[in-house]
Amino acid sequence: MSHYDKVKQTMDGRMKQLARDAVLVVTVDTEADDAWRYPERVELSNMAYIPRFQEVCERYGFPPTYLVAYECAARDEAVEVLAPIHARGGCEIGHHLHVWTAPPFVRDNGRGVDEAWLHAYQYELPDELFEAKADSVYEAIQQAYSVAPVVHRAGRWGVDQRTFHWLAKRGFVADTSVIPLRSMERNRGLNQPGPNFLAEPRMPHRIGGSTLWELPVTVDITPSILSRVCVEYLEHALPGSRYVSRLLKHRALGGGRSLTLDPRFADGVVERMMLNTLRSGIGYLHLALHSSELAPDTSPFTRTEKDFDRVWQQLERILSFGRKLGLKGMTLAQVTQKFEDESVQVAKVA
Repeated sequence: MSHYDKVKQTMDGRMKQLARDAVLVVTVDTEADDAWRYPERVELSNMAYIPRFQEVCERYGFPPTYLVAYECAARDEAVEVLAPIHARGGCEIGHHLHVWTAPPFVRDNGRGVDEAWLHAYQYELPDELFEAKADSVYEAIQQAYSVAPVVHRAGRWGVDQRTFHWLAKRGFVADTSVIPLRSMERNRGLNQPGPNFLAEPRMPHRIGGSTLWELPVTVDITPSILSRVCVEYLEHALPGSRYVSRLLKHRALGGGRSLTLDPRFADGVVERMMLNTLRSGIGYLHLALHSSELAPDTSPFTRTEKDFDRVWQQLERILSFGRKLGLKGMTLAQVTQKFEDESVQVAKVA
């Protein structure tokens, strides 16, 4: 008996209803090869694997949102792959800002990279330069794909209030730069620590009093009492949250992991993560990946042939399980509209 069949036998009526009402979104940071190991150069061999990825997504009914960095809007090897998919309605094209590959450049290394801002967070840039780089990606996407993007993810997840203001000004409907219950402060940019999302909620929500939505990545929380206590502690931003976050991710609790194609996940892990999310009453699952994770030896997930094969197996497992559960496939803009419509209905009832 398959893992899914065992799960199906034990799902009660409430769980089945939660699954039927839930959505699964798939987002892809669409960017250069191996920005972890070789950020000083721009190569796009991973684009050759997008058609295979798109076929898997379409087979299971989950249209992807490609969050496009500048190079994937400016270079033919990316546009020639993505534009036909977008033109036939097979995906959404969103905005992804890597400040070191987006012009204008302060110090051009001649290989498509601004060496002055290598691996910097966008909140480290002066205001004028941030806007110029963000605008250049926006305009390149418009020119390459004949669409104005309405969803955004910050490079290295480094979102801030200034970015939200820019998104609202440009008419965006959603940001998707948050990994809840996690701190990235140890992952330094040029001069500043990474973002801290320890107190961020796991549910999609409006950002402050704006019309902009935050669509966070799915983070697994096991149904244990201790896990729930940890989450409550983190969401209230109490002292010692970093230590509580580490406790949550301890293998004894098994929580705090984001839904990705990590080849280290054992069989059954991604399915349990998806079920745990539904059991917690969150009818929204979000698989986030990088285009470079789809190609051999262009990301930390695919250094070996075994891991490369495992990544593709994880993709099949997540999407096939989502389909068997009856989850609806939506792009980021579509799921934003869904939550917007639901919030309007709630307001009318109130």
